Amino acid sequence: MQKTIQLLKTLGLDEREAKTYLTALEIGSSTIAYLAKKTGVKRTSLYVYIEDMIARGLISITVSGKRKLYEALEPEGLEALIERQKEAVDILVPELLLLSRKSPEKPRIRFYEKEEGLKHLFNESLNQAHGSEILCYSNYEEYYKVFDEKFTNDYIARRVAKEISVRTILTENKLATEITKKQNKKELREIITVPYDKLPIAIEMHIYENKLAIMSFGNERIGVLIESPQIVNTQRAIFNLLWEKLETDEKPPVPNVVKAPITIL
Repeated sequence: MQKTIQLLKTLGLDEREAKTYLTALEIGSSTIAYLAKKTGVKRTSLYVYIEDMIARGLISITVSGKRKLYEALEPEGLEALIERQKEAVDILVPELLLLSRKSPEKPRIRFYEKEEGLKHLFNESLNQAHGSEILCYSNYEEYYKVFDEKFTNDYIARRVAKEISVRTILTENKLATEITKKQNKKELREIITVPYDKLPIAIEMHIYENKLAIMSFGNERIGVLIESPQIVNTQRAIFNLLWEKLETDEKPPVPNVVKAPITIL
């Protein structure tokens, strides 16, 4: 019963409405007095919210003589109810987007905690256009203290399916060296490693679109998502500047070839 109530709550019903709907479904057509008795809710309290349930089509009224009888919507009718809600959302979303674009763009900051919160931040990075790019700072040893291979492989597979590439500046350690060039190409990833003494981080940072996600591993296990074009564009510029510098440092120096003077006879 409790599981069913929780599922009904995902459709927008509160605890009382879900219990009332299930009770009405079980007992069939009944008076408000009998429905109140079976639900354990006072009749006056039941009147308060049952009218809203009637308006939403969850409860219907029929008149038998001088009595009003209340009856629950048949389970099959829930599909039609959900379809109507979806149609309303399809109409509403474009209007709300227009409204939000008219208002001044303001930075947003959201906080997340524990493993589930950090997973949400990783999944958030995939909610962008096909063929996009993520700029990343990471330390694989710290990452794998929080996430297992199952989550990691699933995340990578979904990222590759959307052709979202990633450039990562990575703290050098054993796990970093185990990632092969073949894997990088297959998984749409470019990596530059930096010695631990130069990059002793215990976080992962994602820069994409107008978002900056910071996931702190270790004992903290907290995350922050910042939505701000100014902050993100600054971080993107810093990353690209560092990436270009590291790329240059990785390339072997071009030897100075001293050409012998040409003697014309």
